[in-house]
Amino acid sequence: MPTSSTKALTDTIHQAIGNALDAWSRVEHSLESLFVALTSADVWDAHLIMASIVSFDARLKICNTLMGRHRKNFKTVERWDALYNKLDRKYRKRSELAHGSVVQLNDKTVWIPYYSTGQSMREMVLKPPEEVGLPPHLSTKEIEERALGFRKLAGALSDFNLDLRAEQEQLRASRAQEADQAPPPDQSDRSPKGSRRPRRSSRV
Repeated sequence: MPTSSTKALTDTIHQAIGNALDAWSRVEHSLESLFVALTSADVWDAHLIMASIVSFDARLKICNTLMGRHRKNFKTVERWDALYNKLDRKYRKRSELAHGSVVQLNDKTVWIPYYSTGQSMREMVLKPPEEVGLPPHLSTKEIEERALGFRKLAGALSDFNLDLRAEQEQLRASRAQEADQAPPPDQSDRSPKGSRRPRRSSRV
């Protein structure tokens, strides 16, 4: 039966995991906003489309593909590749938090991601700790640091969205101004309104 101190450590790790995943949800929300900017879709339609795509990796790749259409028009897009790579790396860090468990190993209470463990859980249970060793794990402090990184990433993606939208508005305003300043079409070859051109006789 776990001691009160062990339970307190377990609760602390679970709380840190929850805070980190909450921070990651802001990244996903910002990616939805980016999808709206790239497609000019209705906000609710964009939400339904993105919600139907379960994998964050797939959502990210969709936005990356759409970004290709905007590279020649917007300077902001020059920052996208670095941001894309960071989103891809952080998503993997997020997965380690979403899929794991609190384990007591070698007198430590830690979070062990399921798929990052070199040994199977069966091996860890059957062998003495000194033979198995401590698999890749995360302490509460490391989880909190990841949460902070997720918040910073959400802020960077939000700033990118705002800058891209500002450039889009500038381009729309510029095109509207060009349309207003364009000369009217030539009307000289058209008959006055209400008049009819005489018909040519088919007789010789």
